[in-house]
Amino acid sequence: MKHTLLAIIYNQSLEEKFREMILNWIKAIERNVSWLISTITTTTLIIARTSYSSMIILGVILWASGIQRYFGRKLIIGGSIIALISEILLK
Repeated sequence: MKHTLLAIIYNQSLEEKFREMILNWIKAIERNVSWLISTITTTTLIIARTSYSSMIILGVILWASGIQRYFGRKLIIGGSIIALISEILLK
């Protein structure tokens, strides 16, 4: 009787340690996935800001100088759309 009681206590302890280890792994994976998503979002926002800023600046230069008014206007409109979408969706 004494040996079976010790075996049950030992098995419960081993099972609890196993569950704790699995939960720690899951928490570590969750932290890493959260960090990865945050990093991807930040990087995407930086790339989008660079893109739409360049498009709008180039569009204004082309439109104001009269070299390519139509293309400049399209760049301004496209850059503005990208700015709107990226700032609303990625914030």
